Amino acid sequence: MSSIDTRTDRLRPGGPAVVRAGPLPYALSGALAFAAAVSAGFSFFLPRVLTGAAVGNGNLRGTALVMLLLGVPMLLTAMAGTARGSTRWLVVWLGTLGYLLYQAVGDAPMIPLDEAGRPTWLFGATVHEGCDRGGYYEQGQFATEYGSPECLVKLGCWGPVVKCNVPKRGWINGVGGCPNVGGICIGCTMPGFPDKFMPFMDAPPGSKVSGAASGAYGVVIRKLRDITAKTVDKEPRWRRPGRKLTTGYRPTAF
Repeated sequence: MSSIDTRTDRLRPGGPAVVRAGPLPYALSGALAFAAAVSAGFSFFLPRVLTGAAVGNGNLRGTALVMLLLGVPMLLTAMAGTARGSTRWLVVWLGTLGYLLYQAVGDAPMIPLDEAGRPTWLFGATVHEGCDRGGYYEQGQFATEYGSPECLVKLGCWGPVVKCNVPKRGWINGVGGCPNVGGICIGCTMPGFPDKFMPFMDAPPGSKVSGAASGAYGVVIRKLRDITAKTVDKEPRWRRPGRKLTTGYRPTAF
């Protein structure tokens, strides 16, 4: 395997030898992309000529448009990245190639969408569900100033109701995500942004009730966890210094 520069995702000069694929895979992928574009183009303008599975909003033109705007460009972009030696683009290339092959034979399901037509893998969960600070919310621990590691809801974070996976996916190479780096979520991925999330920096209206409830039962949860933590933070009684090898195993006869 060659060494990869994680900043640019390009092969480092002077690294180990790279085993590159010959021109045949790229030629076949290019031919498939061209065929998919032609097929999707015909289906878009003449939806009854080349029919496929109706997806998205339930019509054939919607299916063709998704293929033209997403599938074909992604395949070509991934091909270019793979040709430069990027392992990340290789994964994207293989995935897109496989999806287009399934689509070509009519067996590929459409990307799962939510009620607003957004991909569920991006918008199926809330920011709060993937947030590094979610445990603090559960325990009723809220930040009162920036720089604190605790939950940012009372500082104006809308994470519990905003659909976005950026805390898990990160901004660049898996790093980042507004609450993960100390910033509040202002709902920039939501259809109601910015009007329904203003004024920024103010606590969301619903957070007063949910925050009060979390603060009440969070005290109990923290106390119970403290008891368990003190128990498991001690070594078992049988483990003690000495020349004799001890064990906690107790054979049971059946």
